[in-house]
Amino acid sequence: MNVLINHKTQETNRLEGASKAIANNIQMHIEFLEKQVKEIEQLINSHIKNNKDLHDKAMLLESIPGVGAKT
Repeated sequence: MNVLINHKTQETNRLEGASKAIANNIQMHIEFLEKQVKEIEQLINSHIKNNKDLHDKAMLLESIPGVGAKT
């Protein structure tokens, strides 16, 4: 998933200097990457939710101040 996030950052940086013709394609790619990240996050969350051991461990970790699903 980090690879997708890094690609999105790269594309966002490319977008800043792109011509209008290219900017549309870059924006579409950014939206595609965002969708992929959301789908992967949903799959991970679903897997954790459906696995009692993982769910219990996730809840324990998230009970620590400053620790959340992404940290």
